[in-house]
Amino acid sequence: MSKRSKIALRVILATTFGQTLLFLIAALLTGNWKLLVWSSTFGVIVGIPVLLIVMRQIRLKKT
Repeated sequence: MSKRSKIALRVILATTFGQTLLFLIAALLTGNWKLLVWSSTFGVIVGIPVLLIVMRQIRLKKT
């Protein structure tokens, strides 16, 4: 993978996992476990489309 692809992948992972971790900590502190549902939803809604876009860009650059 190119340097840009690696950076993009790290940003995606950091954003998704960082957001999930933030919601997990908030859920532990507040005792509101509905926050975990929101974190999972956020991870799916944001993470998958961005990952697909990056993978498509990687494929386009290889050709």
